[in-house]
Parts: sequence; C-alpha cells; structure tokens
Amino acid sequence: MSTKVMVGAGVIAIALMSGLWIQKERSEARRQALAQQAEQAQREAEEARQQAALQVAEVEVNSLENERKRSEMSASQAAQLRTAAEQSMADARRESARNQYTYEYQKTRERFEAEMADMQRQRMDEHMKEQDRRRADEAIQELQRKIDQARQEEEKQKQIRPSIGTVTCGSSDPHCDKR
Repeated sequence: MSTKVMVGAGVIAIALMSGLWIQKERSEARRQALAQQAEQAQREAEEARQQAALQVAEVEVNSLENERKRSEMSASQAAQLRTAAEQSMADARRESARNQYTYEYQKTRERFEAEMADMQRQRMDEHMKEQDRRRADEAIQELQRKIDQARQEEEKQKQIRPSIGTVTCGSSDPHCDKR
C-alpha cells in the first residue's frame, strides 16, 4: 500500500501542485493583467493629465495671446491717439504761427500803409504849397505886368497930354498937372 498510496498521494500531490501551480499561474496572470491594467490606467491617467495640462497651457497661451493682442491693440490705439494728438498740436502750432505771421504781416502792412499815407499827405501838401507858390508867383507876375502896363499907359498919356501951362489944359482936366 505504501507504493500505491504513495503513488496516489504523489498523483494527488501532483494534481494539487499542478492545481496550485495553475492557480498560481492564473493568479500571476491575473496579477500581471491587473498590473498591466493598472499600468495602462496609470498611462492613460498620465496622458489625460498631460492632455489636461496641455489644454490648460493652451488656454493660458491663448489667454496670454489674446491679452497680448489686446495690449498691442491698446498700444496701437494709444500710439494712434498719441500720433493724432501730436498732429493736432503740430496743426495748432502751425495755425498759431500762421496767425502770428498774419498778425505781424497785418501790422507791417498797416504801418506801411500809414507811412505811405503820410508820404502821400506830405506830397499833397508839398504839391498844394507848390501850386500856392505858383499861383502866388503868377499873381505877382500878373500884378507886375499890370503895374508895368499901367506905367506904360501912364507914359503914353504923358506923351499925349499937353504940358503944363498950355492953353488946352484946363482946370477941370484931371490929366493936367497944375503946379
């Protein structure tokens, strides 16, 4: 019995061992499968975490990009406003300079016109004085001519009239010289 029992016990032991081995193999296979699943889940979780991190980073990048664009737009608008303000100031300066030039030109023109009017008045006064002198000279010449003419007339009358004490000279004759 001992051999049969031993063989039977050996067979049972082998069967049990093989069952245990099979169970161990299955358990090992399950453990490996679970480890692979856990590894796979961990990889997927890591990928999901990386994907989420990428999405967050992308959102942040987009947000930063949008903020940069807004900032650029604000900077661009500020630059445009600054340029417009500088242009407006330059226009105002040019307008002020133009107005100053116009004012100075107007003042110079008024001064020139006043000087021209004074010169014309002086010329007119001189012209009037010259005309007055000419008229006075003409009047003096006319008087001188009349005086000369009157003297000549008187000389003629003296030659024509009789001398003093002649018979033709009467007391009522105004041309007679009675002395």
